[in-house]
Amino acid sequence: MTTAKRIVSALTMAALAVGLTTANAQTVWNVNIGTEIDETDNFVGGATENTANSTWNSIPSANQTGMALDDSTGDNSAGVTLDFTGTRAGGGGVYGTYGTGLEIFRTYAGASSVSVDFTLKGLDNSATYDLIIYSDWQWANANYPVAQTKGTGMSGTIWINSTGYNSLVEDTEPANVSAQGNWFRITGLTPDGGELAFTGGSGNNAAFSGFQLIDTTPAAATPGTLIYGK
Repeated sequence: MTTAKRIVSALTMAALAVGLTTANAQTVWNVNIGTEIDETDNFVGGATENTANSTWNSIPSANQTGMALDDSTGDNSAGVTLDFTGTRAGGGGVYGTYGTGLEIFRTYAGASSVSVDFTLKGLDNSATYDLIIYSDWQWANANYPVAQTKGTGMSGTIWINSTGYNSLVEDTEPANVSAQGNWFRITGLTPDGGELAFTGGSGNNAAFSGFQLIDTTPAAATPGTLIYGK
């Protein structure tokens, strides 16, 4: 084999190897209660799939209907939207703020007798998603329950426990009401009619701080380009 043919053969094998690699789509949508986080904070959160200087969607008030969500790159062409409501027994506001701690925890929907409901719409029914939920405020050991109300993947009620929000602490036992941690990740969620919906709080004395949704659907392999030598 000539030197030229050996080089072409090597390039062909390299092209095939690259083409047969399967990557994950892993688009991330970041949502923060309040307006503290922007691209300059470079806050990744619990989603390791997130991009540097990522875009965060802010929820500045309790009720949002059809709110268009940008993904972490600032693109909203996927058409994902959010409905969000927060209600307090007996009326009154549902938002609180605290001046210290991580940005994700500085504004929250919650405290005593507050429940939140949020629905993500425009999702791909054939896709799978992970959901990271955050809950923390200045009073440690407050328990925040979350349940899924549309779609599949989350079983029963899961719990986050406030730690005082000086750092991110993963709750690795979300079914355990006593396990400490201010965020958890639920894997393998599947939409129903393009929607995933959740309810949190259930009137407990706790706070809802935000969430991240990650598209974990594997991308299809791209065939390599064959190179032929003479």
